[in-house]
Amino acid sequence: MNRVKLSVRVPMGQEVMIRRYAEARGLTRYQALSRVIEAGLGAVADAPMAGGSNPGDDVMAALEARLAVIEALLDRSLFTASAAYARQ
Repeated sequence: MNRVKLSVRVPMGQEVMIRRYAEARGLTRYQALSRVIEAGLGAVADAPMAGGSNPGDDVMAALEARLAVIEALLDRSLFTASAAYARQ
């Protein structure tokens, strides 16, 4: 396996997370960074890309599902309030 040296700049928050990950597993920062990159690439490579969909489609689907739940809760709340009002 040929290795290529890369220079990577990460935000300070991510560097702290990588350092804690390394300390918890007894690794150097560079070994931890290598594992984080491999895991990230594995997650990206395994992500379904059916029909050339983009990540925005997944976000919209999640948003639609959450809105459906909110709409159902609102309907139930309005029904309950109407029933309580009618009972008076």
